[in-house]
Amino acid sequence: VDVFEPDEKNHIKCVENLAHFGNIPINLYREALSDKCGVQKFISNGLLSARLTSKGYTGGDCRDVTLTTLDKCFMDPESPAKVEDNSRLIIKIHVEGAELEVLKGAQKLIQAKSPILLINISHNIENLFDVPEFLISMKKYRLFLRAHCLFGEGVTLTAIPQL
Repeated sequence: VDVFEPDEKNHIKCVENLAHFGNIPINLYREALSDKCGVQKFISNGLLSARLTSKGYTGGDCRDVTLTTLDKCFMDPESPAKVEDNSRLIIKIHVEGAELEVLKGAQKLIQAKSPILLINISHNIENLFDVPEFLISMKKYRLFLRAHCLFGEGVTLTAIPQL
């Protein structure tokens, strides 16, 4: 299990919660996932609104975070977390509106491994259209949509690899 949590307060909560899983190997990263590696501003407030933001935001809860991609973490031959050839993967993406960027940074992984994808697409209107369009263009998945909150604020797109 690999978990990415760049928010400092949420990262601490993850460490505490993951301790309950005993001997299950879990890797917890402080990096933010995106479509590129580098550094970007991040609203780090320990709340559900913690997210990457534009460079123009300068609030007191803003800090720089390191960006990485799923391809770099799991497809790079020199990565310690490289995915083994026979691995089956499930990837859950809930990154407060940057879901498409994370998928773009996982294209090699998706092409090579055809993981099951669970993607939150309810953070902005663009995700409702752009994320399914991106996955359809890959010609690898059947898509299913489920709203799981009373007012639709939780919408998950499930992508199941076609056989």
